Amino acid sequence: GGAAEMEGAKNKNEIRELTETVTRLEKAVVLAEKARECDAEVGLQQKATIGDLEVQLTSVKDLNCAAETHAGALIEQLAALAKKVEEERNEFAELTVALAAAT
Repeated sequence: GGAAEMEGAKNKNEIRELTETVTRLEKAVVLAEKARECDAEVGLQQKATIGDLEVQLTSVKDLNCAAETHAGALIEQLAALAKKVEEERNEFAELTVALAAAT
């Protein structure tokens, strides 16, 4: 019965090794899945971060636009004011001339 026992022991060893290999593979699969989940999470975080940056950039652009519009409006107001001052200065000059002529 020695040869049969040896064969049985050899088979047991092979089965044990196969079982260990399967266990290792299963662990590897679990790790790979975890890694994929992490990648996906990181990807989502990156997308979210990029989204936030895009929103911030848009609001900065909007602020710039608003500032330019505001500056433009102020320049127009100043120009109108300068024109009015010029008109009043002219009227004053005309009044001064008229006054001088009258006296």
